[in-house]
Amino acid sequence: MAERPMKRDMKGYYAALQVPVTASSDQIKHAFRQKALLVHPDHNQSEDAKVAFQHLNEAYRVLMDAQARAAYDAGTLERSQPAPSRAAGPQQPAAARAPGRTPLLEPIACSRCGVVTVQPRYVVFWRAVSYGLGTLRSPVQGVFCRRCADASGLRASGLTWLLGWWGLPLGPVWTFVILKRNMLGGEQPRDVNAGLLRHQARYFMSVGNPVLARAALDQGLKLAESPDLHLKLRKLEAMIGPGGREKLVDRWRPAASYAFYLHLLPMVAAAAGLAFLLGRKIGWW
Repeated sequence: MAERPMKRDMKGYYAALQVPVTASSDQIKHAFRQKALLVHPDHNQSEDAKVAFQHLNEAYRVLMDAQARAAYDAGTLERSQPAPSRAAGPQQPAAARAPGRTPLLEPIACSRCGVVTVQPRYVVFWRAVSYGLGTLRSPVQGVFCRRCADASGLRASGLTWLLGWWGLPLGPVWTFVILKRNMLGGEQPRDVNAGLLRHQARYFMSVGNPVLARAALDQGLKLAESPDLHLKLRKLEAMIGPGGREKLVDRWRPAASYAFYLHLLPMVAAAAGLAFLLGRKIGWW
């Protein structure tokens, strides 16, 4: 599936490295090494080389840190630009479109498939690859719809099942930790996702759909931990005003996803196999 370009790259980090928003840590590392050779002051005699190299280092430092990257991606949403043409896009939910209304800002779409949903999430999955005496862990992250989050988590876990166990001494430990984390839905920074839902609520309000705006706000208020963000959500709730509410099913509960059970199956099978071998050894069977 084609990767979507970054449209809200506030400080130009993705543009500096020339990678998509869905880039893995390996892609970012590879791009940084290539760009560093081109802009390093020792190899580039232009007047802007030093500034460009500093900016490249800053982009690399932020995008290689899972939590810093999540905060950066969410922070760019505060400065999103109007995009009237997106309001009539084929991927927007029909309930979000109101005749005669031009959206004042662009909705948040899944960074992989482009679908606009009421409850997107920023999710960080992990994967582990062992080699000899070491185990390399790397994040797989982005703004996802539920379906793309499941697919990304399963791919990361599948790679970990195949290649994570073999590194000693910590390969088995990290493999278990990562598989459990991915099975439970990955890391979902609460304030980052509350900010995403606030943005989505503002979008639905701008196209004349206060019902979906309130639904997004309700979920955002449950997630927000920062007092400042909680206050912003309450102010937006007051701006929308009273009215009908549509209670959304929380699709981000681990047990609501098929991926949870697919993660669980090999774990149960492995546990059953170990129990069988142990039982034979001590004479249970």
